[in-house]
Amino acid sequence: MASIRLLHLGKLGPEALHRAYAGLAEAQGEQDMPILLLAQSDAHLSLGAAQGPGAELDRQACERLDIPVLRRPLGGGVVWVDPGQLNYFFIFPAAAGVRRAPELFARVAPW
Repeated sequence: MASIRLLHLGKLGPEALHRAYAGLAEAQGEQDMPILLLAQSDAHLSLGAAQGPGAELDRQACERLDIPVLRRPLGGGVVWVDPGQLNYFFIFPAAAGVRRAPELFARVAPW
């Protein structure tokens, strides 16, 4: 069975949550072990990299309800991040060749 490095960062603010996985992915060397990052965060809405808040959200309602809205560096779709959920991120070095969901599932199934 392959190895994976487990990092649990506890509870992070919304900005720190998204900086954590992006920073770890950027810093990861080609021969580094894959990472499973676990963290919780304060409630917020997370927009995908290519989404526009004007088209996806009622900004006035978000402001009225004091809901933070952030744009994450990856992915698509609006995601509600709940303070009670455990967020997990699999981070593979580029050399691992994981590009699509089936490849990811085949790699993480042993864990």
